[in-house]
Amino acid sequence: MRVVLTLRPAGGEPVDVEVRAPESTPVEAVRAALAAAAGRSPTDLHAGRRKLPPSAPLGGPGLRTGDVVGVGVPASDRAPRPGGLELRVVGGPDSGGRHALPRGRRTVGRDDAADIVVGDPDLSRRHLAVEVGPRGVTVCDLGSTNGTALDGAPVGRSPMPWAAGAILRVGETALCLSPAAEPRVLRRELADGTIVVSRPPRLVRPPEREHVVVPAAPRRRRAGRLPVIGALVPLALGVGMAVLMHAPQYLAFAVLSPVMMVATTVSDRIGGRRSRRVELTTYRRSSAEARRRLADAVEAYQRRSRAAAPDPATIARIADGPGGRLWERRPGDPDTLLVRIGRCDRPADIAIEHPDDIAIEHPADVAIEPAGGGSGADLPAAGCAHDVPVCVPVATTGVLGVAGPQPPADALMRAVLTQLAVLHSPAELRLALVGTPESAQRWRWCRWLPHLGDPATPAAAFDPDGVRQLLGELARGLAPPATAGAGPEPGRRTPATIVVVDGAADIDAALLEPLLEAGPGSGVFVVCVDRSVHRLPARCRGIVAFEGEVGTRLRVDLPGAAPIGGVRVDGVSVAHAEEVARALAPLVDGAAAGRAATTPPATSRLLPLLGLSRPDGRRIRHRWEARPRSTQFVVGERAAGQLVFDLAKDGPHALV
Repeated sequence: MRVVLTLRPAGGEPVDVEVRAPESTPVEAVRAALAAAAGRSPTDLHAGRRKLPPSAPLGGPGLRTGDVVGVGVPASDRAPRPGGLELRVVGGPDSGGRHALPRGRRTVGRDDAADIVVGDPDLSRRHLAVEVGPRGVTVCDLGSTNGTALDGAPVGRSPMPWAAGAILRVGETALCLSPAAEPRVLRRELADGTIVVSRPPRLVRPPEREHVVVPAAPRRRRAGRLPVIGALVPLALGVGMAVLMHAPQYLAFAVLSPVMMVATTVSDRIGGRRSRRVELTTYRRSSAEARRRLADAVEAYQRRSRAAAPDPATIARIADGPGGRLWERRPGDPDTLLVRIGRCDRPADIAIEHPDDIAIEHPADVAIEPAGGGSGADLPAAGCAHDVPVCVPVATTGVLGVAGPQPPADALMRAVLTQLAVLHSPAELRLALVGTPESAQRWRWCRWLPHLGDPATPAAAFDPDGVRQLLGELARGLAPPATAGAGPEPGRRTPATIVVVDGAADIDAALLEPLLEAGPGSGVFVVCVDRSVHRLPARCRGIVAFEGEVGTRLRVDLPGAAPIGGVRVDGVSVAHAEEVARALAPLVDGAAAGRAATTPPATSRLLPLLGLSRPDGRRIRHRWEARPRSTQFVVGERAAGQLVFDLAKDGPHALV
């Protein structure tokens, strides 16, 4: 059994250690060695705030790969998450936070004096207050500078009901209420410290598009005119007949005709007005119903969009469970390698049908005031969805560029990598990371992601020799140019590989060019990160660039699509990203593990096979000293693990 732990001694720096021991070894057997590795004398060990008993098995809870062990002090002072309602930071430069909401009043702001602190420069020190009472949750603004909006509606100082699922926008941050419970994936804990998870089947259905029919406005009818000629002709004929025939009775008939025509005209006008009132009443009712249907359709579209692209807080909850959506995306799914980068307001994908495809015109006497104001004429404008995710398809983009100042760009990339790792199985997606020596410390959290390989030997390189070696290995695995486009589509290749290049302009272009040119056709995709667009490689087919002064907005340019500006970025802290990565570290895909037990690996890397990080003289000398003399050596890898050859026992020998 082999586990990689982080030791956190009192008053000292954390240190990673690799422990090899038989299964079910009690922690007491390695307590002295662990304390010595942390520079301390033998003492108590803690998992979180809990003291580990001497009989706790290595590989059990608190002693698995990725766990933090306190040496002489608690590893963490954070209490277990209670059940009930959570306030989640689902978007913004400091997203991913999950805060329990017990009964009572809580303030939210960027100042440390607030009950819930969010690192957003556009928040006021004490921005808003949330109160949980017997009748539900209410929210009110505390006189903030930039205001508060609940699904697009402004929030004032008076308490406003806040329903679960509705997005509260404060500055560049989005908040949401959600129950803390999460359906868990089926899991099986093994004695070797791994947790085998069984992914449930996933049936992907095309999204349903809502249709809303807008009623046609009633047309104004022309008022009926009095038929003057028709009334005068019978009158003249009657007078003429009375004079010529000396018959006065004709005068009565002559006068009767105009009177009947006037009466008919008056009756028609009265009936027309009554009919007009009925039509207007029906139109008002139909417009109000259409507005209600449109609001329901927009709300449904918002729910679908947000659920399809999980926010950083939901990603953390899935990893922490682990939740039922862990590694849900498979090769060939339409959302494979689709990454959420932020949020924006945009028209909902709703079909709004007008009768006869003509513009709606309202007569002057139509005055409709449905709930929220407005009339049926502004129904299309009312179809705006608020805070819906903006996503980038890495598979179809091939080479993606991210340009912006280092702190917000790093926060965005942490959000991107954590969601890729939570939504895609390590058996179907591999990650690799290259950068400069100055960037190595910023990416240390990545070593716990199982998609980078073993924590002791992750597929990450920051020194020139390591970068040359790693990029060379990736380039040698590419398909020949003549066959790069053959076979499955890029998004269907297994496993796919995403290479993150930090400081792309500082990496030798000759090493990068093979991946940029032939990588996407072989299922190897590249994300280049640098401080400006001008420093990105020319082969980038999509660009995500920061705009503005504080680094909270993005501009997205993708092939075949109109640019999108003003996107509110999703970024997470190093602590948040490391917490997600550590939660994933001991997990194993059950289906992949079953295949691996009977099928040799398609590729094998020597250093991970030997459990050796980037080799240097000190590490090799340490292995010589720790290992007794032997004639055994590793020659390869099979389904069961290392293939070992012994010169003394296996023979005769021949090398062809």
